[in-house]
Amino acid sequence: MSKTKSNTAAKKQLPKGFKEITGQGNFWKGNDKGDTITGKLKGTRVHTFPKEGRREARDANVYLLDTADGEVEVTQSGGLGALTKVKKGQTVYIEFVGMKKLPGKSPMREYIVGVK
Repeated sequence: MSKTKSNTAAKKQLPKGFKEITGQGNFWKGNDKGDTITGKLKGTRVHTFPKEGRREARDANVYLLDTADGEVEVTQSGGLGALTKVKKGQTVYIEFVGMKKLPGKSPMREYIVGVK
């Protein structure tokens, strides 16, 4: 006879008067080819990513865009290097093109970036 596992983990209760917050921020990276985002650059900050496995710790720019759906953060990756040329207040368009194969390395996310 096999035991069935429950998919519901024991949920802890918040103290009275607190509201649960879900999600981990409003980040965009484009998941499917053709995914786009358009927004006005409000600001930039630097985020330090800790060492993870064989990947060394690194700093990356995080861009805050004011979009029609609210504020969204976009983390700069190799494929988003063009974002360094965008000035505060400019409108930026980003489209996820897909994954680019690099010899001897992991694939890189590729984007089209435009500014208005």
